[in-house]
Order: sequence, then C-alpha cells, then structure tokens
Amino acid sequence: MRLKVFILVAIAFSTPSLIFSRENLFLQANAGITFPVEPQRLSDSWKNGLTVGGGVGYTLNNYFAIIGNVSYNYFGFSGKDLQLAIPPEYEIIEVKGEKSYLLDISINLRLSQFKVENTVRPFLSVGFGFLTQRIGKVEVSFWDFINDRDGGTTHLSGTGLSDKNFSLALAVGTEIQVWEKFAIFIEGSFLTTSNSDNLYLPVKVGIRF
Repeated sequence: MRLKVFILVAIAFSTPSLIFSRENLFLQANAGITFPVEPQRLSDSWKNGLTVGGGVGYTLNNYFAIIGNVSYNYFGFSGKDLQLAIPPEYEIIEVKGEKSYLLDISINLRLSQFKVENTVRPFLSVGFGFLTQRIGKVEVSFWDFINDRDGGTTHLSGTGLSDKNFSLALAVGTEIQVWEKFAIFIEGSFLTTSNSDNLYLPVKVGIRF
C-alpha cells in the first residue's frame, strides 16, 4: 500500500500535466503578533501572542490560490487583572502562570492577481481549519498574616483548560513581488471558532517563494 502511494506521488511530480504543475506550487513562512480578544481571561492576564507559521500553496489560476497553513501562537503570562476575591486576613505572596498557546491548522482560499505583472498586489482570503487552544494554569499562593501562617495555594478558575474547535479566518493583506519566485507580504486577519467563544486578531509579515 505504501509503495502504491509513493508511486502515485512520484507520478504526480514527474508528470505535472496529469494532476498539477510544479510551477504553480509555492511555500510561505510568516511571523507576527496575535492580539487576543476572547476569551477575556486570556486577553486580561496574558501578553499579546508571538506567532510563527508556514505552509504550502498552489496557484489555481490568475486569481485564486489554495494554501494549507500551520500557525503556532505563544502567549506569555502577565499576571494582570486577575480579579481575585481575597478574604481580608489573606495576602497574595506569589502568582505562577503557565504560557498559553494556539495551534491552528487550516486550508485557505486566497484571491489575488497572482500572474499579473503588478509589483504590489492586494489579496483577500478565507480559511477553515481546526484550532487547538490552551489557557495556561494559574496558581495563587496566600499568607494568613493575622495568624502568621501559610494560607495555601489555589488554582484560579478558568485556567488550565484546553479545547479544540473548528476555526474560521478572514484575512486581508498586500503582497510585494521582489523577484520572479519571491515575494513578501503583510496580512491582518480575524480568527474565530465555531462556538463563537474565541476571537483573535493576528498580524503577520511573511515571505512566499
């Protein structure tokens, strides 16, 4: 079975006219910042995310390309706006927070003028995929200063959670052709999930080659 799959893949690459043209294939890589909007717990107590990603695409015609993309977003813990209800006899002595992250795997349809000789080309894309989200665990340690003793450690509700949902992304951007097979682009997007509980705004700079 594996041999058959290998043969089919080899034929696809060696005979472009049968399935696709290698001339229409391209790779892309990007990095940027992701601004969390929802869930509010993440946007309040974690920093803006650092984003890296990449993928492979295929130009369908002069105006459309399909792109498979993987993006990883890392959010460092800031500890701000934790909104803790603390008894008057307790004092916070330590707050520990784990990183949060997103992993988005998506298929995107991009509209642009791919084979037109314009140096600057705006584009619009829509993507569907699968988003894995992890909100890092937060632990808060207290001191009972009235009785002068350890007040214990508690796990902050709404943290230490993971979920997986279908994702939807809408993006706009501009691509600048540098050489025949090399371009740079900037892109801003709107990323949400099927349950409408999550909203992120990634801004990326990348290359296509």
